[in-house]
Amino acid sequence: MIESVAEKEKTFPSVPYEINAHLKRFGKESWEVDYNLFGYCDMCNSRIDEFGYCACGGAAD
Repeated sequence: MIESVAEKEKTFPSVPYEINAHLKRFGKESWEVDYNLFGYCDMCNSRIDEFGYCACGGAAD
């Protein structure tokens, strides 16, 4: 189910653009990142995001 930005902002208030580092770096709000594409990292066991990164800071291989 796709929710509108207005509905999401009720749950996740948006950060002002001037200080929103995630939006500037990745071009989307942090709650818009898809973590269901690659599974879990073998080293840190955290989810791998759509950009291929996990919580241990390196690109997941």
